[in-house]
Amino acid sequence: MKQFFLMGAGLIMASTIQAFIPPRLDTQLIHQKIDSLILEKDIIQFKSDFFSSLIYLNDSIGYYNPEGTLHLFELNFNRNPVSVKKLSSSKYHGHNFKRYLFIYDSEIYSAGGEGLFNTFSGILKFDRTLNEWLLLRLSGFPKMSSKINAAWLNGDSLNVILTIPSNNSESYLYGKIDLKTRTYLNIRKLENLNRADVERIGGYVVHESQHFLILQIRLETKCRYILFNKETREEISTTFFKEVPCIDGKSAVYAKNDFIYYRDSNGNLDSVQLSENIIYQKKGLIQNEESSDTKINYWMLSIVLFTILVIALFKSLKTKLLTSLAKYSFPNTSSEHDELISELEQLLLASRGATLVGASMDEILKISQYASDTIRAKRSAYIKAINKRGVLRIIRVRSEKDKRYFEYKIE
Repeated sequence: MKQFFLMGAGLIMASTIQAFIPPRLDTQLIHQKIDSLILEKDIIQFKSDFFSSLIYLNDSIGYYNPEGTLHLFELNFNRNPVSVKKLSSSKYHGHNFKRYLFIYDSEIYSAGGEGLFNTFSGILKFDRTLNEWLLLRLSGFPKMSSKINAAWLNGDSLNVILTIPSNNSESYLYGKIDLKTRTYLNIRKLENLNRADVERIGGYVVHESQHFLILQIRLETKCRYILFNKETREEISTTFFKEVPCIDGKSAVYAKNDFIYYRDSNGNLDSVQLSENIIYQKKGLIQNEESSDTKINYWMLSIVLFTILVIALFKSLKTKLLTSLAKYSFPNTSSEHDELISELEQLLLASRGATLVGASMDEILKISQYASDTIRAKRSAYIKAINKRGVLRIIRVRSEKDKRYFEYKIE
């Protein structure tokens, strides 16, 4: 670990990491300014939910959306003192406690929530033109979903865990929302889900980086911090955060790449690289990610491969059968074979220059009484033997009347 004191000469070092450090906040002043902008002051639980309701566009601009309301305030940290501006016009308050508040492509979103004995299973986007939160229309999103239990942003995808009511029980789905195309992809149904673990992700986020969420769980006398890896979907407890007290605005916890940081109220900065050496507990939230659509594709591929195998086997057996039939199409002795072919040649000489349909050819070859597979095998064998002798030449051509059938030209 390395400690830095961000005062005096230490400010030179601070400038190199300023983009990664949340600004030092005077929460009391911010609270006073927010109170001056609204009438229903009692609905905002500032002390308990401020940090989990605050998101940063960058190190200069932040947005505060108090839990249970649609109020949205813009905080400008470049101003001294900090300026607070109310963006929203709505006075609504209701079921967006424990929602996931996030920024994507410089736009502000709110996913899920609960309250007033109800739950919300949708995504809201703040419209800066109307100064209102609007419901985001999603393609393929399960209509039967009653709640977004957890959500986290990873790249262009919003990962969600949904509650699906079923009779007297509930089931859970894990899916992803592509925020570019606004389409939902179901990954799979979740079994044996620990609901308490999942719901920790919503409403407790006090910092978000590209790879991690930092969750702050308030206990009676202290706070517990959990890292959530957005890519591996693991909750990580570290010795580094074990003795860190609840943040107060001047103090902060944050992450950058594979480093985690704690700044205390006096400006002292402590950091450590995330490694197995400081991890004392790791819990996977979701295992074995596999799209249900992918499973369907696996089944379809299996069916296609099985069908191809059956067809190939059938053709192989058919070839062997025809070969076997051809083998026994002639008499046993060479003289008898030559005598039979000579007899057939004499019969065909009368039709020389003509083109015969299959039935007429079979009558001349004296094979019309057999089953169709046997007829084809004997006909092929006889024509091959006759053409080999060179007395006659039999050419198979497509029928001009019906291209599905063949005719036999005698030359």
